[in-house]
Amino acid sequence: TSMKEKLHQGITLVVDRYAFSGVAFTSAKEVNGESALLSLVLIPFFFHFSLGFLCLGQNFCLEWCKQPDAGLPKPDLILFLQLSPEEAAARGNFGRERYENGPFQEKVLQSFHHLMKEKTLNWKVRK
Repeated sequence: TSMKEKLHQGITLVVDRYAFSGVAFTSAKEVNGESALLSLVLIPFFFHFSLGFLCLGQNFCLEWCKQPDAGLPKPDLILFLQLSPEEAAARGNFGRERYENGPFQEKVLQSFHHLMKEKTLNWKVRK
């Protein structure tokens, strides 16, 4: 069964790393050696009856990264468990995955902070 069906049945879902994790990690990737967060200039355009975004100078701006998740059920609560990059690095086996490095993790954290500015979502940060 789908998430929407379960929600309509009154089932409470707790989802680990819902859509926002993918958006934050993708937007933190570098394009041509430049951080994707540097350019948040958007030009809205219509293509095949859907609103899209052209991000000047970068391929992975936050708005562009959100588009594949459009239409997903909006969460009632987003609980963000924040670790500092130093705390994350102290965990066992940190650094074995390609995205587990300090500079990249800092960019991911910046992406999450940009996502938290969305006023229609209920973000709760716990440190």
